[in-house]
Amino acid sequence: MLADFWPEAYDAETGMAMRPLFLELVDHALRRLDRSPLTLAVLSTHAEELEPQEEGRRTDTERAILVETAHRLQALVRNGDVAARISDGSFAVLCEDLESYDHAVGVAMRLLDELDRPMVVGGEPVHVDLRWGVAFPLPEDDDGRAILARSLAAMRAARMNPEARFDVILGSATPDADTGTGW
Repeated sequence: MLADFWPEAYDAETGMAMRPLFLELVDHALRRLDRSPLTLAVLSTHAEELEPQEEGRRTDTERAILVETAHRLQALVRNGDVAARISDGSFAVLCEDLESYDHAVGVAMRLLDELDRPMVVGGEPVHVDLRWGVAFPLPEDDDGRAILARSLAAMRAARMNPEARFDVILGSATPDADTGTGW
């Protein structure tokens, strides 16, 4: 198993792939695109509720919220797609074999609907406010960092608009050039 050779590839708290492994998988998916009529998308999200309140220390409640969110996300992605923890309060999803941009938006909507339901932690209902950014590969992309960056920019744009649940960057690296909000 890959984890035996690269122990930093997986997050100890959630069991999810971490950013370096996620980017490696996006790179691999990009190389396969040349041989397929299908496309891929990278979705990303961030929630302040998933970050520890004290620097470097996470309470048991904060850890439970993080782990439950991660498990819910992993259970929701399609077989073959990859959900990863890319930073303290951020996740990303690699969706391959998409027939169109609309399919990626459908995935984002499904994730939003399912993850929007409150979870019970310590006997109390907890809501994690997730907004998603969606980005697609451009012809000049030769690695996954650019797609992830566009996805994060779209997510930040969605977080700036209280009406939007997600934002899509269709073809530009700048968040205000080709974005569509809140469908």
